[in-house]
Amino acid sequence: MGLINSNTIYIKLAAMLLIFYVEVCSAQPIIPQRVITVTPSQNLDFGLFFDGTGSGGTISIDWQGNRTTTGGIVGLPSYPGNPALFEIKLCQGRNVTITYAPTAILTASNGENLTLDVGPTEKGENGAIFAIENNCNFITILRVGGTLHIPPNATAAVYTGTFEISFNQQ
Repeated sequence: MGLINSNTIYIKLAAMLLIFYVEVCSAQPIIPQRVITVTPSQNLDFGLFFDGTGSGGTISIDWQGNRTTTGGIVGLPSYPGNPALFEIKLCQGRNVTITYAPTAILTASNGENLTLDVGPTEKGENGAIFAIENNCNFITILRVGGTLHIPPNATAAVYTGTFEISFNQQ
């Protein structure tokens, strides 16, 4: 009888060890990092244009690359410009919120300034939320347009500047 009870104890211990072994083997897989990578791949470019009357106006590029002008501004069709492009890569398919300052200043080498209204983007206005693919190798493209304000009698020059967009993952 003592031999049977000791065998029962060994069988129970073996069964318990098997249960613990199975629990360890069925652990959750390692979750990929939540690192977001954003790479600017194309600058916002208004193309070639001039102020035909000296009265100023605006020139706009929407997120699709369509260019429009107002006032005396005339866009040359030989170089129509393009929207800014950002490549976004984020594992685990999360939502991203974009925020940006509504305006930026562009400066010429002579010190003159032009005002740039940033946006809209293809995902919406400032504060827009959009989803990213659930694939670590997939790149989501964000296209950004803008409107450039040209004052009357602005000097013909190359104006440069930057604008910032914040990408916050949720």
